[in-house]
Amino acid sequence: MRQQIQPSQRLGVQYPKWWDMSLFTSSSNYAQAVFNTLSLTSGPGKEVVQNFNKTCSNKYKVTKVQCIQNRFLYEKYWSARCTLMQLVGGNKINEQKVYHGTKLDVMKKIYKQGFMKVFSNNSTYGKGTYF
Repeated sequence: MRQQIQPSQRLGVQYPKWWDMSLFTSSSNYAQAVFNTLSLTSGPGKEVVQNFNKTCSNKYKVTKVQCIQNRFLYEKYWSARCTLMQLVGGNKINEQKVYHGTKLDVMKKIYKQGFMKVFSNNSTYGKGTYF
């Protein structure tokens, strides 16, 4: 009998340590997004609060930080990252954290489909890749 190998095993995916894998049930759809509410006082939740506070005035207060855990999209990212590391070398990867504000209806599309990068020549901020 052949053992079924999960995509994450094939790719050697290392999910973030702070992901709560218990949020995925055995019946969870592989591409289904789940929400994980993060602590505002430690780990990545605290980092988000600190970065938000660096760029915004004190008139706003962060009351909740949620991360979206989507195994399908994360494994697409992981595969692309591994490919890039093979092409240019792991020490040349220059990953940056970016924060994205948007409307609720757009957010729902992002956590289901991922960011859809679009190159624009005519935009408010000039030529570039917008996501």
